This record gives sequence, C-alpha cells and structure tokens, in this order.
Amino acid sequence: MVIEPKSQMIYVFGGRTQAKNISEDSYSGLYSYSIKEDKWRLLRSDTNQPDNTVQLKSRIGHSMLLNPETNELYIFAGKRYKDFSNERKKNYLSDFYIYRIDEDCVIEVSRNYTMLGGPDAGFTQRATMDIELGELYMLSGLLSERNSNVETVKNILWMYNIKKNKWTKIYQNVNFGSEYNNRVSDKEPCTRFASQLVYDTKRKVQYLFGGNPGEINDPCLRLNDFWELKLERPSNEDILRSAKFHIRKQKYKEICNTGNYLQALKYLQNNISEVVNHNDENESKEFRELTQFLFDIQKTPNSNKKDN
Repeated sequence: MVIEPKSQMIYVFGGRTQAKNISEDSYSGLYSYSIKEDKWRLLRSDTNQPDNTVQLKSRIGHSMLLNPETNELYIFAGKRYKDFSNERKKNYLSDFYIYRIDEDCVIEVSRNYTMLGGPDAGFTQRATMDIELGELYMLSGLLSERNSNVETVKNILWMYNIKKNKWTKIYQNVNFGSEYNNRVSDKEPCTRFASQLVYDTKRKVQYLFGGNPGEINDPCLRLNDFWELKLERPSNEDILRSAKFHIRKQKYKEICNTGNYLQALKYLQNNISEVVNHNDENESKEFRELTQFLFDIQKTPNSNKKDN
C-alpha cells in the first residue's frame, strides 16, 4: 500500500483473498482509494484485464513504491502459487512493472531481472526510493536461488538506477545461519526476511527494524533490533586517486620486469605511496603486496635482470 499525499489517494495491490473454492488461490487486483471522496476504484483485476495490454499479475510478499514526480507505481518481486498436475508450487518472481497512473497503463520493465544481473527472485524483500537521486533500494528477504528450488535467507542490498535501468549489488553478508548471526550480531544486522525498512530522504539514511531470521530450530523467533545504514559514495577526488593508484601499480610492475629494482623501489616509495589510502585495509594490503612482488620477482630465475 502507498499513499499520494497531494491528491489524497491510496493505492493497494495484490494480496490473497478468500476464494469460494478453498483449494484455489485467489488474489486481489490493483485498487485506488480516494480519501476525499471515500471511494474505491478497481484499476486492474487479477483475472480480467484489458486486451492487448501488459498483464499485471497479482502476487503476495511483493514491493510497491510510488514516484510522486512521475505519478508512477513501481511493482516488483513477490510470490504467486502455480498448479502443476494437482501439485501446488510456489513461484518466486523477479519481474518489474511500472503502472502509470495518469495514463492508466502498465509497462513491463523486466520479465526476469535476475537474468539481467539483478537480484534473485524473492519474497518479503523490502524496498525504498530516493526520488532526488532516481534510485530504488532493495533489501533481500526470502530468496529462491537461481537454478535451484532452495530457499535461503540472506542480507543483500541492491540499488536500481531508474534512468539507466541497471541493478547494482551494494552489499552482501558473508554467510548465513544462527552461528554466523551470533558472530556478527554487534557489527551488522543478522540475516532476516519480512523486516521493516524506512528511508529518511533528507538525511539519506536507511532504518531497519525487526523481521524473521528464518531459524530452522526456532521458527517462531522474531527480531526486535534496530539498525541505521548510510551509504557513503566516493568523491571525485577519491575516484581520481584510486585510478592513479591502479595505473601506477601497473607501471611499477613493468619497471620490476625490466630488472631495474632500485628504480622500482623508489617508484614504490614515492609515486605509489602518495596515492594510497593507508586507512583502507584492502588498499593498504595491496600496497604491502607490491613490496613482496619485488622480492618474488628477484628470486625468479628467468627474470630479465638488468645491471645497474
């Protein structure tokens, strides 16, 4: 459910309804509700939609966001049951649709964004949006891993650029399970699904609360922890410095290969050291490994040594 404050409209999509035949699955369509007029309107039915249009299938556990600037609804992921020879099977979704409210039309952005390098099909993931940056953020929930029917719970944060139609994985936890969750409980949120995720558009901060950790031995366990996440983007200066580091690192290796080890050592100490972020553990480790590279190449029998 989302609300558009200016027009005082509420939009509701999907969810299961009580069918006459309890063996069948029935889903609610897309509705709008006018707060001013106290009136409901059916925009899309799950079973009867206009011909020659994109069919927006209802589902449960999906995400829906409203872009008030374009007056569009973004609908993606979730779960819908399918029947296969009297066998009821869960169908996790990785599709993405846009409903343009003013034009009353549905646009298919992607039928399967997993195949395009996006998130795995998921259920009860949580999503937020930064309208100013034109980005969606999705924290994974219960996942159906690609090429398998295995359900897993992982913390994976994705960013979707609306203009570029591109998914980018920002973060993924190393492991999952109770042992891993206990080990990192004071450093990062444990794996979960069906949590609550809220975005502060002014401070550019995500807030995460609660959820289900998916403990096999304790399926009734629920979380009540509260976390804050702020994404730090590299500045133009950081990007330039990092580029210089990688270029000079390559030049250093080329000098080493000539056998002029004294020149290589001076280049390492002066030219490379000045563009290394020594506060970054990974980058600092790379820098130290360059010294080891110099020692190793001197020990190589076939190295092209040059008399100094």
